[in-house]
Amino acid sequence: MEWVETTGKTVHDAKETALDALGVDTDDAEFEIINDARTGLFGRVKEEARVRARVRPTTPRAKDDRRRRRRGGKGRGGQGEGSQRTPNGKNRGGQKAENRGESRGSSRGANPNQGNHHEKNTDKGKQKNVSDEPTMPLEEQADIAEAFVADLAENFGTTVTFDREQVADDEIRVTVSGENIGRMIGQRGTTAGAIDELVRTVLQRHAGSGRGGRIRVDMGGVRAR
Repeated sequence: MEWVETTGKTVHDAKETALDALGVDTDDAEFEIINDARTGLFGRVKEEARVRARVRPTTPRAKDDRRRRRRGGKGRGGQGEGSQRTPNGKNRGGQKAENRGESRGSSRGANPNQGNHHEKNTDKGKQKNVSDEPTMPLEEQADIAEAFVADLAENFGTTVTFDREQVADDEIRVTVSGENIGRMIGQRGTTAGAIDELVRTVLQRHAGSGRGGRIRVDMGGVRAR
């Protein structure tokens, strides 16, 4: 079955549209999320979520199973190879099956905690991957912060410029200037403080656990005074 590509305000909406197009339930389909929805200021959707979906393919019967079925249906005297008897009257196929069962039981009894060790190793691998996540450079964080504030300034009806200053090894201060910048400062700097918190949230969402250092946004140079 070919893949179909759909969009929606959320990933869930995009999946529902894909299910309608395929005419199947969720259990009978498989999905690939191309990208999640991106929202701008005040919850406006900048880019819709996009997914690919197709009808889940049926799993073909294993080759070993097919071979065993063919062998079981053939043989002299109506007996397959798996049901041949030894001179003492025992079923050779049954004897092999018993031996396999005993060896499996012995191996299981010898390592009762083998599954637990595997799970522990998997958990260690996950923790290592998280700790190895690269740190986003401060300059890249400053780029993201400036883009967010510029978009925010458009909603305030003003145009702004930025001036960066490396105030410490792990800190950059971005001073924002422009006409009518007082709208983005507010009484006693309350609006400016809220914008600084919003920038911090945006950076955390982009960098995740790889965020290091600090970006301070100074609206109109209020903090530097």
